[in-house]
Amino acid sequence: MEQLNRYPAEFACLLLEQALAGGYKTVVFASTPDDFRRWNEQRGRKTVAVDKTKLNETWNVPTAPKP
Repeated sequence: MEQLNRYPAEFACLLLEQALAGGYKTVVFASTPDDFRRWNEQRGRKTVAVDKTKLNETWNVPTAPKP
């Protein structure tokens, strides 16, 4: 999951879907940064940081309670 934190939730979900569909044990590959740049260019967006809250909610990752 740490490597997925580098990417927006939408792209991270695509990576997870591809890994599950292909039966891969890993999600991020050496080509992933280039894949992300192409994906991002196709959508006309700037490179953005991942919203960890949105990613955690999408995949039901438990988060530490706020003090």
